[in-house]
Amino acid sequence: MKLTVLAENTAVSSKFLSEHGLSIHVQTSSDCILFDMGASNQIEQNATSCNINLSTVSYAVLSHGHYDHGGGLLTFLNKNQTAPIFVHKGAFEPHYSRRTSGIAFIGLPEHLLNHSQIRIISDDNITFISENLSVFSGAKSNILCPTSNQKLLIQTDDGYEPDPFEHEQYGVVNEHGKLLLYTGCAHRGIVNILSRFCELYGRAPDVVIGGFHLGDPRNPLSFDESLCRKTAKALSRFHSTQYLTGHCTGSFPYKILQESLHDQIKPLSAGKVFFI
Repeated sequence: MKLTVLAENTAVSSKFLSEHGLSIHVQTSSDCILFDMGASNQIEQNATSCNINLSTVSYAVLSHGHYDHGGGLLTFLNKNQTAPIFVHKGAFEPHYSRRTSGIAFIGLPEHLLNHSQIRIISDDNITFISENLSVFSGAKSNILCPTSNQKLLIQTDDGYEPDPFEHEQYGVVNEHGKLLLYTGCAHRGIVNILSRFCELYGRAPDVVIGGFHLGDPRNPLSFDESLCRKTAKALSRFHSTQYLTGHCTGSFPYKILQESLHDQIKPLSAGKVFFI
């Protein structure tokens, strides 16, 4: 598998654009898969810089209903008129964030819900999309959940309520016996997601790629050190798993994770390429 980071908070060089968003292109021996689309149209320029043609993507998976992962959805649809885009139910419902300036909308363009390429997944168990691509959700445990989730809301008839992240799903690529887990932002907690993965797939993934939501994107100095250290200890128990992370993980939490995980963890950055 060849993994290319098309959107991320940082970039490997000035050749690539950076933004608060995430998008990962996965090339297997048979398919091209896109996990999330970043926050804007930047994936188009970064894809070009990486010699990736978005029109050749076979399948796309949207991890959850926030703009920093689906803001580039329309850009992708304009470049690719054939790939089905798999989203979990509720992803297009209103999502908000509580900020110092007030409550801000952070969801997806509602009018795209009825686009012909959108496919809604309602099952929390494994849904097989192709021979080597599947998705799942249903991480119900509440162990080591991100404290920064407290600012994230859904709108109901009764007003704004904490987001339970039932719209979050995770992608899995299986090739040549290697299992890749894409976490999106891991709002349900990376430890809980790994536990759900092991329950469904029977073993730990070989590679985990995505954000762990241990930091606060609007306040890098705000993070729960105890949560980070406990998470690092839990992740280190998966001795053969490689972690590729960035975006909402946060720079300071990343350093804490690295203290325990050492060579098991590597940072993401726009333009970076990994071979699995």
